[in-house]
Amino acid sequence: MIPIGTQFYRAPTPLKESWEKDLQTARAHGLNIIRGWLMWNWMHPDENRFDFSDIEDLLEASRKASMKVILLFNLESAPAWLVKKHPEAIYVSHIDRKYYPESIGNTPAGGFPGLCFHHQPVVEHGKRFIAEVVKRYKNHPALFGYEPHNEPLFEPSRYNNEVYCYCSRTLEEFQQWLAHKYGNDIDKLNFVWKRKYGSFDEVYPPRKRGIYADWVDWRLFYMESLQKTLQWRIQTIRDNDSTHPVLIHTRGGAGVTRPAATEGIDDWAFARMADMYGTAAFPQCGPEQEYFIAMAGARSASKGKEFWMSELQGGQYGMGVHRNDAEPKCFICNSSTMEATRDVQVSEFDPGEVTAERLKMWMWSGIAQGAKGILFWQYRWETFGLEYGFGLTNMDGTPSERLLAVKEMSGIIHSREELFKKASLPDIKIAIAVTPINDIINFAALGCTCQIKNSIKGLHKVLWNTDYLVDFVRIDELVTDMSYDDYKVIYVPFPVWISKRSVEKLKDWVARGGTLVVEASAGQLDENFFTSIKVPGMGLDELLGCERADIRSMKNVPRLVYKGKKILTGFYKEVLKPTTGKVIGTFETGEPAIVMNHWGKGKTFYIGSNPFYSYNQYEDPNLIPFIHDINKEVPREVYCNHKSVTARLLKAGDQWIIFQLNTLNRSLDATLTIEGKGKLTDLFTGKTVKAEVKGKHTILRKRLTPFATQVFLMERK
Repeated sequence: MIPIGTQFYRAPTPLKESWEKDLQTARAHGLNIIRGWLMWNWMHPDENRFDFSDIEDLLEASRKASMKVILLFNLESAPAWLVKKHPEAIYVSHIDRKYYPESIGNTPAGGFPGLCFHHQPVVEHGKRFIAEVVKRYKNHPALFGYEPHNEPLFEPSRYNNEVYCYCSRTLEEFQQWLAHKYGNDIDKLNFVWKRKYGSFDEVYPPRKRGIYADWVDWRLFYMESLQKTLQWRIQTIRDNDSTHPVLIHTRGGAGVTRPAATEGIDDWAFARMADMYGTAAFPQCGPEQEYFIAMAGARSASKGKEFWMSELQGGQYGMGVHRNDAEPKCFICNSSTMEATRDVQVSEFDPGEVTAERLKMWMWSGIAQGAKGILFWQYRWETFGLEYGFGLTNMDGTPSERLLAVKEMSGIIHSREELFKKASLPDIKIAIAVTPINDIINFAALGCTCQIKNSIKGLHKVLWNTDYLVDFVRIDELVTDMSYDDYKVIYVPFPVWISKRSVEKLKDWVARGGTLVVEASAGQLDENFFTSIKVPGMGLDELLGCERADIRSMKNVPRLVYKGKKILTGFYKEVLKPTTGKVIGTFETGEPAIVMNHWGKGKTFYIGSNPFYSYNQYEDPNLIPFIHDINKEVPREVYCNHKSVTARLLKAGDQWIIFQLNTLNRSLDATLTIEGKGKLTDLFTGKTVKAEVKGKHTILRKRLTPFATQVFLMERK
């Protein structure tokens, strides 16, 4: 079974009297799986009493409709009796403000953000709740699997700008973590932090920003704490049910675009714990590119695991009294419905409508990135609380045009199920290197991560717009078995910090023939977070064949000049002094800006500025020839001539599934180029497609309507 389904139940909606009819309708429209949130406070109203009636009714209604069910444990909705019994476990922010559990947008029945899991009694009660559910329903025929946490992150920071948790128990855990990290030797911590502590119980976590070493340790500790919370939830599930799979999905944007310092997402760590891994995406909340990069980030982390589009926006966005507004704010006072959400738009954005064609494009782009399961958020429109909308149906539960588009997709996929199961992405030869440590450094310096995240987004965007397949890799020691051997080109955006071991691995990889592209200020900080005397630092100056002569951050950086093209850039102007390298690009003011260096069988390119940062907002077409030059040894087996039309490919032997997706809400002319020849079938119509054959390529020229999606099967000769 290829799962195609929807989020269905989160207390108190939808109302129970509609469940059987809704599930029968969903099944008739090609859906075969649903997810239900198990809100802890809703189902454990008294310490000595569970109320699982909603679970029983949901599973039974699903069985009757031949639907499978994922049970998602939401322990971020603490029961009131537990809050009363353990007030010491209430989260405390960096300004000593307690976060008393309450009702909020994604937890309308209250209890958010739960209690601090550094308190063992809270953990034990959470384990008990999970175990009771699993033991009772593990043999139900409708059960598909479990999720241990919805979008794991530092929950109290989900909707505000404060840092957590500074309660007394967390302080003790942090001190113990530091003692373990530094081998119970306080002098080792003092060397790194540059302090004069006498013992670990004198150490407190930072509250004011400005120093890197303590913030990196503090946030890495909390990231590990989040992972441990996931581990005991998953272990409790598996101790009571070793048969059904465990799924995890991350918040929209995945760890590659979310701020690690405040949210703590590590896709690689999460994916290793689960049987299946995915991400959420609400593309109407920002440019479609935010969705595409989220898919790439989560997919890269899930290698070896089945990858899902675990939560895709199903209907019109709504928040509070606002309708169809990507960033809902009061028109008078500018206050935000989302209460200081961290999702900052880099430019004005029109969210548009979620038409059937647009949803169709979103759905198929998920399949085109290798997803083997799709869940929508959600089936019916939310009718209680802040999160209004998002439904696949009409308001009254009748099928909408969007639900009919889902039915069409489900029909195509399930009619060729073995093909879609077998089909996979081609070998990916380009990677973007990232680390959450750079996020934490940026946060400690600036209070945000916009500079690094926009560089990452812009780099992914230019590669996406030119139809290069991209993975993400890591440049830290948090992922110990990271290999670069599969790639021909690695890009490193905004690498203020990079681990020494990663530098050595990159040197070896380049020497064996790799191509490395690095943005400005590389290795600005050493492994102990001192400013490097020589930049590029950490030995990167040898690899990159140059040194920094001067640097400044500027609002308007002079453009880069490369092969006569002037490329828009931003943030840093780092003037370079070549050593073994050759200047191949300058600032338009004349100073060296791009240096190419040979290293063994490979080569490196160092850019003394941040053109990817600028591309995220302005999409300067003059950057594209530079990208093609860098990637000239990476074949594109399918590509389109228009940057906003995406061409993608899945392979199953000599059968290729080819996707062409118009990501714009306007008609345009597109030329699709496919390497090789063969019979082409339109999977929507079942008809053979006539195409032009030119040398070794097949060419399709077509006028595409707004958000048009085309999916072809090529049976290659």
